[in-house]
Amino acid sequence: MSLVPGHLTVAEAAIVLDKDESTVCRYVRKRYLPHKRLGRNILIPQKALDEFEPPQPGNPAFKAQNS
Repeated sequence: MSLVPGHLTVAEAAIVLDKDESTVCRYVRKRYLPHKRLGRNILIPQKALDEFEPPQPGNPAFKAQNS
């Protein structure tokens, strides 16, 4: 159950994205996912999860060098 309607916790977002909680935290830390903090809780808007596309794996510098 979410603390704020229309927002999910990191644990709930991890289930929706089929990712580990630490991966979702990394997406938040790197600002791939918008979020709000409520005390120590990180809340991610449902709309942001619906529109989210995970970053491509690998080193972008290496990809640019070899293109």
